[in-house]
Amino acid sequence: MGGKHDTETINSVMNSEVAAKEPIVEKSKIQELLNIDENIPYIQCDPFVGNPFSLLGRVVEVRKVNGKIPKSINTSNIEFSPLPIPGIVKELDSILKNPVLRQSVIINNNLSANIGMFNYLNAELDSESVFSINVIDQSAALVDVQDPSWAAGLKSWKNENSDLFIDDDICYLYVIVGFIQKQIIRKKFKKFDVKATGGAFGININGKLHTSTDEYSMDIRYGLTPAILKRPKTELASIPKSISGIGVSLEEKRLFATAQTVIFKL
Repeated sequence: MGGKHDTETINSVMNSEVAAKEPIVEKSKIQELLNIDENIPYIQCDPFVGNPFSLLGRVVEVRKVNGKIPKSINTSNIEFSPLPIPGIVKELDSILKNPVLRQSVIINNNLSANIGMFNYLNAELDSESVFSINVIDQSAALVDVQDPSWAAGLKSWKNENSDLFIDDDICYLYVIVGFIQKQIIRKKFKKFDVKATGGAFGININGKLHTSTDEYSMDIRYGLTPAILKRPKTELASIPKSISGIGVSLEEKRLFATAQTVIFKL
């Protein structure tokens, strides 16, 4: 129905008298505001919710696909090794002492498609909807790779798992040397249409009223920092050794970062 109650009139009143505009900022700004490193994966890892520190020292096996080194990682070619590297000591200065609340942001379908941590939201978004997101850095730590326990544990693990190093089907062995646990609190909003019903709360996005559709939801994702224990022989010559195993090239970080949609299970 037209007149004073049509969608455009309500948007005009909202812009002039009611709701301040919520900006949709570019990808790089979102990553800065939410402390997101695009070269690591942010994955669902439910078994570690109670003790995320037990992620440290976990070894991840990446297998070939049809006999070839994969260009991306998914559930079919990646898994945790049964046992972690023993005797892990945490770097004390790296442990997050208190949770950190990041700035609230708006995520639309374009941003969810291009920011790995939000890829899992793609199926729930379209051009008419957005999520209002709050992110809390809940926990974080790094392995103290300079403590003697690291070299000792690494040597012990390699001796006990020597079969993995000669298994040609396994092209990469990544070890997790750092993590950050992020709590994602989200509420969905849909572009207002006077013909639709529902939505008790609204926000102004780019001059258009969006009303709430769902209750708040909370997700937990883990950002994982890798080192490498094994890579294909063709890659060895160009990568220097480091104290945390063998150094990780940018290409290898990006390969590991493609594991965004993997749900790890023990």
